[in-house]
Amino acid sequence: MVDLRAWVSMYIRGLAMRTADAVPGVSGGTIALVVGICQRLITAVTATDPVQVRCIVAGIAPENRVDARQALQEVNGAFLTVLGAGILTAVVLVLRLFDILVETLPVATYGFLLG
Repeated sequence: MVDLRAWVSMYIRGLAMRTADAVPGVSGGTIALVVGICQRLITAVTATDPVQVRCIVAGIAPENRVDARQALQEVNGAFLTVLGAGILTAVVLVLRLFDILVETLPVATYGFLLG
């Protein structure tokens, strides 16, 4: 059974990682280390190879779904998907926030971004 609390926590960690990338001097990798997912992220990314990616993409066809599920499990696809969703959400939110701030408070926003 899927632990919803763990997945929401992972989603929020993805949000934090990408939001940190928008702040000068702070890295999303640093946030990954601080929140304790750095090793898991490195393991999942390094476990991914082109053969598995092709297998996952081929899973669109019904006859390939079993192999695609196995490939997703090998690369910890659920973890990468939830973390990636948080990162993509933060991209949209942070870019929109900066757009609003540049329009309404340009001097303060540029001052913040330039340090």
